Amino acid sequence: MWEAAAISIAEVAHGASCQGRRINALTYPGLSSDQLERNTKDQTGTAGSMLYFCNELIDPRGKSCRIHFNFQACGGMPIPLCQEFIGAFVPVQYMDKFTEFWNPISEEDVYKMLNVTPGHMSGDDLEKALQSLEPGHLAGWEEVWKDMPSGSRQTAERILASMGRSVGGWPMLAGLASFVIPPLSNVDSAATMPSATPENLQAACRARVALLYIDSTPLLGLTMAPKFGIPYAGEKPFYGLTRGLDAETKEQFKDLLGGLPFLSHMLNPRGTCNHAVYLSRCDEANDQYYMWSWGSLYNVTKAMLLGTPAEGHAAANTGMICAAITADRLTWADSDLEVL
Repeated sequence: MWEAAAISIAEVAHGASCQGRRINALTYPGLSSDQLERNTKDQTGTAGSMLYFCNELIDPRGKSCRIHFNFQACGGMPIPLCQEFIGAFVPVQYMDKFTEFWNPISEEDVYKMLNVTPGHMSGDDLEKALQSLEPGHLAGWEEVWKDMPSGSRQTAERILASMGRSVGGWPMLAGLASFVIPPLSNVDSAATMPSATPENLQAACRARVALLYIDSTPLLGLTMAPKFGIPYAGEKPFYGLTRGLDAETKEQFKDLLGGLPFLSHMLNPRGTCNHAVYLSRCDEANDQYYMWSWGSLYNVTKAMLLGTPAEGHAAANTGMICAAITADRLTWADSDLEVL
């Protein structure tokens, strides 16, 4: 599978190893829940992996690929650090180790480590806290890497240092802290929270090539609606359907949609990004945006893409987009290819 080959190439290019990795498997109906979880975790991309592949496969000559996202979705993180966090390609093996390091540490101890309080998890206070981190805060760090191939920890630390270089102090520690700041700020990461702005969408529409990092559920719901007689064609945002309605009307919608594949998600306040699509064309005058996914061309509206502000989140919306990845040129065809 080209997908498995691409994952392997990218991870090895970022210092990971095939040692200890299970074989990437196909996902098919009837797969056990454990196997499905493993496949999903191994195959799921991020805005960072999309940026990497854009520069490697779409414009390898010019390296013109850029990420566009809503800076207000950074969860209090300094913007330069947030940009590095969103755009970094981190092998799944290393992500597991970051989680293994942070999970045993209580929230109270993380606040102490950062020398901040819950009310000061943003702006200058947080930046100063990140600059004050010291190697002594890494107790237990080396222990989590004992079962990894030689050199893995050092490679992961270089990735983290590159992410945290804008902060100063100990960049590696700032990079590592970026994985725990959004949850502490009670704001989901910009990497997974639909929060794109009209300006982000416009940048994608104006680009030579554009990919969107989206929540795939609305696409599936749009396809399923006619099959169940649900009159939904994207004229309204997919999520937050019952927002502002009285209790009786909300119950009616629950009775109508509850249990229907994908359509029941319309009752949720917002979604989570998990899918990459190619933005083929924007017909802004007629409110039609065409994207390729799963071998099909989908036509969606601006309301579906950007939604409306979601309750309880400063930047989140009821739309589909977390980020756009754009390129000024398409140079893969004339790139140097080496046959192994």
